[in-house]
Amino acid sequence: MRNMLIRLLLVVAVFGFTGCAGLHWTEAQVDHTREGYQSFRTAYPDDPRSKEAAAWIEEFSWREASGLDTPEAYRKFAEAFPTSKRCKSAMARAKALERDAGKGPHGRQSFVPSVHADNNSIGLDLSVVDEKGGKDLIKCISVKKPPRL
Repeated sequence: MRNMLIRLLLVVAVFGFTGCAGLHWTEAQVDHTREGYQSFRTAYPDDPRSKEAAAWIEEFSWREASGLDTPEAYRKFAEAFPTSKRCKSAMARAKALERDAGKGPHGRQSFVPSVHADNNSIGLDLSVVDEKGGKDLIKCISVKKPPRL
């Protein structure tokens, strides 16, 4: 009961000193989510704390893009925050991820299977061909023919 009374007094004090914007800001800080800060900015775009809310919205968006680590996520961030100091980093990371997609240690690679047979064995070979025409042969399966009876 006493705890509830203290909370009520705190809410009344915050509301009395700062009005609705102060209460909404306190809620945004307690929630500490992108949605909470966005709600505050939408309701009070001219409030001085709106800049801090915008900074938190950007931070949460950057964390999301970094966590997903996809070209689409970084491009979405760059489009949403074109004046951010992280915009160039986001675009650079998106391009790097696109450039490196499907690349192995020797560049773009494709796998070409082939079956071979000779007098002594039957086998399946897998060739790894890189974008520069280099070819590495990986022998996957090789089975010796059984002797004829």
